[in-house]
Amino acid sequence: MTNAFLLTRQWRDTREGVALDLWWATEQGSCWTQITGQEVVFFVLREQAEEIQTLIKRLRQWRMAEVDLKTFLNKQVNALYFKSHRTARDAQDIFKQNDIAYWESDIRPPERYLMERFVTAGAQFDVPDQAPLPMVNPRIAPLPDDQSLWRPQLRMLSVDIETTMDAKQLYSIGVWCDAGNKVFMVGDGVDTDIVVFCSDEKSCLQQFFLFLQQADPDVFIGWNLVQFDLLVLENICQRLGIELQLGRGTQSIHWRHEENDGGRSFVVIPGRVALDGIELLKAANHQFQSYSLQNVSRELLGESKLLTGNDRGDDITRLFKEDKLALAEYNLRDC
Repeated sequence: MTNAFLLTRQWRDTREGVALDLWWATEQGSCWTQITGQEVVFFVLREQAEEIQTLIKRLRQWRMAEVDLKTFLNKQVNALYFKSHRTARDAQDIFKQNDIAYWESDIRPPERYLMERFVTAGAQFDVPDQAPLPMVNPRIAPLPDDQSLWRPQLRMLSVDIETTMDAKQLYSIGVWCDAGNKVFMVGDGVDTDIVVFCSDEKSCLQQFFLFLQQADPDVFIGWNLVQFDLLVLENICQRLGIELQLGRGTQSIHWRHEENDGGRSFVVIPGRVALDGIELLKAANHQFQSYSLQNVSRELLGESKLLTGNDRGDDITRLFKEDKLALAEYNLRDC
């Protein structure tokens, strides 16, 4: 049995039912497991079963079963199982229109699958020597008590980008990790051990993607990572007509943009976790007068950015035009 630590979980509707994509970190490297033929589940009052069956009889591929569970008011419930999330959502809309109560519709299929197997972060399953990608329907079990605190050594990669002031043109992408520190720079120049010059933005991104394949990080870290760096890279990729290739197993990343909550964006990267330094410090109750990288790095590390002041954006553009090696040094310091 191989010990594994859960990195990401996603799910999607298929003709055969709901499919779960679970990515794990193991001592042998990353592992992708796919669980097929799952159902979306939530609960309704047993006393309303006949009415519920009438209300949703036109819907397809669902079933109802009695279960040994009760509400907090000690009323018996039935489980409703749906082969697709879309059908389950249609049923919920019908129930809302008819004042029918239901429970646990907010528990997504991956969470329910893991909860029912008592898996939180660590798990065990058999990984054959020539494991397919993905491994389909392995038997997943929780870690035994004597290994419950087991954690793998996660590979982290810090990323930072430099752009024009309007964030529409890419200058460079800096990365810092155990596999090596690099700056992929747009423009002409002689490559060094650190700086890789790229003919244009598309080439810069492709060199960055190739490096990711080789470094194969479990975790991306950065400062304002999702709301700026990754979102700007996504926008530039859309302009260039290419995909932002950050996920493992050739799987596409998924964005969710909130109109509320300050217009924040969220990203799911199959097989990799994106951790933002600002959000982590706030979650850990650290207090700073300013959450700028310049201020926090000075307070925590006693180090500063190589460019400071209100004209930093103009200075970055000047370096891009006149001294790309100096810009690369600045980019890497931010990483």
